[in-house]
Amino acid sequence: MADVKIPFQGSCNRLGNVALLAALAVSYIGLFADPLAAQSRNRSPGAWNAQVRTPWQTSCKMVSVKGLKKQACTTRYTKRNPRTRRLLASITIRSLQGRSDLSLRVSLPSGLAKARGVRLRIDNDPKVVRLKITSCGRSGCIAGTRLPRAYLARFQSGQTLQFLAVSRRGNPVVISVPLAGFPKQLGRPPAQGLAIARAPRKQAAQRARVKPPAVGAQTRIAKSAPKAEKRFYRRRAPAKKSAAPKTGGGIAGGAPSAAQDFSAAPAPPIPPVAAMKAPPAPPPPPASLPPAAAKNGASAPAASPVSPRSRAFRGPRTVARDEPFAVVKVYYATDRRQTGSIDPAEKYGINRGQISYGICTVSIPRDHRLGELEAPSIWRLEFSEDPKKHVVLLAVTEQQQSVFFNDVRNAVKSSADKAAFVFVHGYNVSFSDAARRTAQMSYDLGFDGAPVFYSWPSQAQVAAYPVDETNVRWSQTNLKEFLRDFAENSGAESIFLIAHSMGTRALTGALKDLVVEYPEIRSKLKEIILAAPDIDADIFKRDIAPRIRTANPTITLYASSNDKALIASKNFHGYKRAGDTTGGVTIVEGVDTIDSTDVETGFVGHAYFAEAKSIVSDIFNLMRYGKRPNERQGLARVESDEGQYWRFSPGAGRKR
Repeated sequence: MADVKIPFQGSCNRLGNVALLAALAVSYIGLFADPLAAQSRNRSPGAWNAQVRTPWQTSCKMVSVKGLKKQACTTRYTKRNPRTRRLLASITIRSLQGRSDLSLRVSLPSGLAKARGVRLRIDNDPKVVRLKITSCGRSGCIAGTRLPRAYLARFQSGQTLQFLAVSRRGNPVVISVPLAGFPKQLGRPPAQGLAIARAPRKQAAQRARVKPPAVGAQTRIAKSAPKAEKRFYRRRAPAKKSAAPKTGGGIAGGAPSAAQDFSAAPAPPIPPVAAMKAPPAPPPPPASLPPAAAKNGASAPAASPVSPRSRAFRGPRTVARDEPFAVVKVYYATDRRQTGSIDPAEKYGINRGQISYGICTVSIPRDHRLGELEAPSIWRLEFSEDPKKHVVLLAVTEQQQSVFFNDVRNAVKSSADKAAFVFVHGYNVSFSDAARRTAQMSYDLGFDGAPVFYSWPSQAQVAAYPVDETNVRWSQTNLKEFLRDFAENSGAESIFLIAHSMGTRALTGALKDLVVEYPEIRSKLKEIILAAPDIDADIFKRDIAPRIRTANPTITLYASSNDKALIASKNFHGYKRAGDTTGGVTIVEGVDTIDSTDVETGFVGHAYFAEAKSIVSDIFNLMRYGKRPNERQGLARVESDEGQYWRFSPGAGRKR
């Protein structure tokens, strides 16, 4: 904003006051119409670097953590526009003694594209670190992540720290921060800090070795004795220990509980790796609820007889770790182009590429709730992902096609029913979100087979709906080839296909040709689930449903009249969508249509298939036992002029 100088005299007339207010109003409107543009107008790209800034400042203090004194250090840096004094960058790095990682929180100007995130780079290094933008408001955008402590060496040896972002209008934004003066050390050295942390434990051990006096005996205590020793000698003698051994949480005392804090110190000695055993599996949940629902305390009626299909739902395929979270393996195929980033969430971008294969590892917190995809929330003052609290994509490992199918075959072979499911995500979904959603579904359903997802190049932006439509049509051929290879090389005898939103276009488009060209795969397709399909309802009834029904699998379609995303799609295209029940339910012979309007959903109401407990439980019974709607609880038959469909009864999660 350019400086406006208005001379003031001893008295101003009314016309002068009006002109002043008008000038201020124009400046205010222009500033908040595009904050980034207002700050960068008439500036060269390097002008961001010549701003008012304060040096790196570090402060440390001792805090109490689980009864131990630990050193907590905070390093801050602030950079402002010299003319407007508006914030350009505020960096806060927090470290806690004993932790192997750092907390990085960054405040940047408002007007950034939240879905694109922020990338951190040091000295034009091609390796970048991705920061997720958790909130954006008038005061600015907040992003954060956790960094390994070893990353401090790059801050200390580097010259310039750069934040790369994109404005809401698509313009690149680069904010540079000098690293000169960055502290060479945050707090005490690790060895000294470790000694300080162990000091209370050593004192407690010394007091424990002192034999207490007998009960009732008179003990003389010197006045000079420390207060802690006085309290010790005044204690009563300890009670006699029972013969039965004690059992408790942790490695030494049995299986840890879901809410146990593994970060507490001191910790019991860790036995050799060979002696470590995974926690015992919980008892099997009732038949009508998935394992996650049973863990959360949901009630269920009596169990149904076990069918051969139910053996594939003994539990999710997790990696055993001594951590307060589970690690779920999911397999992927994608035709997104790689970005070259080392960040797992940024490995695959939004552009088209060749088909790639691999494995993702995703964390599920121990206190995970059925249907929730836990993520950082500004309302809980969470600015970065934490595997103990959130569903986080931890690692992405790319594989050759032969290695990929070999691993999938091993996973399928180890399952009781040789089962696998393939999930195709919808519009406005990144690769990272697709992996997290697949892991959450596998965990909530207790699926013991091979969970797989196919990720097409969605732009992961609300405004990029037309681009996503073009890309999902382009990916249809690639998905068709992948499904053919998967049916031939995975070794799965029971394949469940699940698609959501715009992803149903790619799946149904690939299937209607695949089942005709390769009829031998029909016997392996057990179920097709179309959740909130963003497909023209008339085209679905006339061209798509009759052709995919020839594959002989059962087809289930979940729809709702509360789906605001499909209502917007109808307004965009001019015609009703198959997943929208407003004005009538899409009924096709051979397709079980489930009206989910009465199920409680979120504000947008588009991801209810994986978030609403009633629907997750319904999909669990559908996939586990192969029950049809008339056999599943919570569904009521509805007769209409076009035929019958099913509707969740008011008692099955109706909004209150």
